Amino acid sequence: MINQLKTGLAAALFGAFAFAPAQAADFPAKPITIIVGFVAGGGQDTIARAYARALEVEFDLRTAVVNMPGASSMISAKYVNESTPDGYVVWLGSAGTLILQHQSGKTDVDIFEDYKIAGFLGEVVPALVVPAESELQSVDDLVAMAKANPGQLRWAHPGVGSAFFWAEQGFVFANDMDTVPVPFSGGANARNALIANQVDFGVLAESDASTGAYEGKIRYLAAIASTREALTSDDLATLTELDVPFYEIRSPVGIMMSADVPDDVYEYFVMATKTAAKSETFNDIMTKANSPVLYHSPDEALEISKGIAENSKIVLPSLKE
Repeated sequence: MINQLKTGLAAALFGAFAFAPAQAADFPAKPITIIVGFVAGGGQDTIARAYARALEVEFDLRTAVVNMPGASSMISAKYVNESTPDGYVVWLGSAGTLILQHQSGKTDVDIFEDYKIAGFLGEVVPALVVPAESELQSVDDLVAMAKANPGQLRWAHPGVGSAFFWAEQGFVFANDMDTVPVPFSGGANARNALIANQVDFGVLAESDASTGAYEGKIRYLAAIASTREALTSDDLATLTELDVPFYEIRSPVGIMMSADVPDDVYEYFVMATKTAAKSETFNDIMTKANSPVLYHSPDEALEISKGIAENSKIVLPSLKE
């Protein structure tokens, strides 16, 4: 009888292990695919390739970066969410964009229900920008002119689905400014509109300010941020430092995967992402690309994401009026 029990127990255990998902001890047994929702050469693509290279150097992992643009990166987000949840397909994208697209009904992928965040790796901070010859010399000037001329000031942004649009909207809404948003296809086109004086102000990447590449063509007034942790320019103040009200809607970029990925595989990515973010390889590539490194742990990333969601719920109704 005892032998029969032992035999039955052994068979049950064998069956349990035979059908269990891949464990971290066996992971990874094949290349990891990192899906990016934008074309090659952009900011998120740079972070993805720096991350992939760091994984290769630090862990001897085989990786592949696949660009899957469309619908403000939501095609890629949905693809990863619907992929087999084994950890071999992960998403590198903007938590802010995913939250905003979900709240506006443009995707059914919910970062809090459908994804696990392994960590944030970087963040591009939006900044208020005016044409070089603009009479506006400060953020206070901009707010005052907008209030004195309701419905007259036009501002450029890289598309309604972009986190930069929402960041600007958080500033406009908080200051009760009646302005006209003008969409452009991407940041470069929005910048060209500013250079050509086709708009009164706009929102561009703060990191461009530190390069001086557009000096004499556009002027940066302030970073739309509460802290300096992701800023690349020492000379540009944040709206918080200037005591200007705004609803902060950030765009941190990180590694995310299906919520159904096994816990031990997820923990492997948590460890690997932290190591990659701190590595010399990752930091060297990011520095050369003038892209700030800003690592946040999964717990920190979750809190940041909750803040983005809270602020966007406040701002969203203003777009539906």
